[in-house]
Amino acid sequence: MTKIYDILKSGVCEVISDRDFIKLLLHKNNLVIKVGFDPTADILHLGHYLIFKKLKDFQLLGCTISIIIGDFTAAIGDPSGKTNVRKHISKVKIIENYKKYSGYIFNILDKNLVKIYFNSSWFDFVSFKEFIELASLCSVAKLLERSDFKIRYTSNKHISLHEFIYPVLQAYDSVLLNADIEIGGIDQKFNLLLARDFQKKFFQKQQVLIMIPILTGLDGINKMSKSLNNYISIDENDYDMFCKIMSIPDCLMKEYFVNFGFYTVFEYDQLLLEIENLMNLKLDLAFKIVSLIYNKDKADIAKGKFINYFSMRKIDVDIETIDFFLNDMIVSLYDVCLHFNLIVSNSDFKRHLKQKSIKIDSIVICDKNFELKLNNIYLIQFGKKKVFKVRLIKK
Repeated sequence: MTKIYDILKSGVCEVISDRDFIKLLLHKNNLVIKVGFDPTADILHLGHYLIFKKLKDFQLLGCTISIIIGDFTAAIGDPSGKTNVRKHISKVKIIENYKKYSGYIFNILDKNLVKIYFNSSWFDFVSFKEFIELASLCSVAKLLERSDFKIRYTSNKHISLHEFIYPVLQAYDSVLLNADIEIGGIDQKFNLLLARDFQKKFFQKQQVLIMIPILTGLDGINKMSKSLNNYISIDENDYDMFCKIMSIPDCLMKEYFVNFGFYTVFEYDQLLLEIENLMNLKLDLAFKIVSLIYNKDKADIAKGKFINYFSMRKIDVDIETIDFFLNDMIVSLYDVCLHFNLIVSNSDFKRHLKQKSIKIDSIVICDKNFELKLNNIYLIQFGKKKVFKVRLIKK
């Protein structure tokens, strides 16, 4: 039991509660394990994969996963972590996105151990009277405890009434399934806790919550998200995925190693004391993630290709080195590009970042706040034709 518990806790940032979770594991083959996905985008990224990885752990123990496709709630849009009202998404687009989702889902999970539910199958038939009764189970004061709602409320930012409805509907999904366990991102904590409250009011046993950490995106700042263009898609080809992982800031390596369950925090800290070359550590990270999503053979080929093309490639010594004088210790990439007339405006800069046409030392840069440091020489590749070296010198 201890070994099973350790496997299921790996890569998890919080469980509510451990005691109840251990009790449920005694009846693991009969559990209702719920996870919900709103198909508001047409891709799933590595942040989503952390949840699928945990679902797979449960399946390997013989558990069946109940997946709720929020085709009804997606039209509202989950306000978790949002500072503004989400844009409306059409039913047609939701269905199109789900068709792509299903391909990802069954590439990772065993189809024989998955039950799919669409929450429109019950919410489309809820009467207005039933809806009012459901809404009466949750107070406005309770909803304003949510950090994102609280920030928007105190900042006098607009909160639409329908946004308050979303956590209520997500909570009611758990009641209808009589869920034993719900798995979701830590950013969903309020919604998941509300589901426990609803279950109690419907005289059900409260579900155990297993919360997965949020993965920081390629910019090194924000949550991985398609809307922020800082994501690595699950269906990225193996080599492109390898390259994108190699482009993450060094400060994210610990997060990725730990969140994907390759090392504990202690193990990583010990490894960092022994490692001499951070590049080798990042190569190992990219190899491990690509192996997880594809296989070791593909990861090995991608690693070899990366090393041959980037690490082993000799930069032409005749490439011009241009001095860039600065007053401070650092300078933004934007300022450098503007100085050398590579861009004409901030929007032009963002466009090139989105097109992945800017590389520093052969690594694609996606972070608009990327900074260059004093006393370093950088190889800058701008598009396919502009290649030069910049030496940063103190004025």
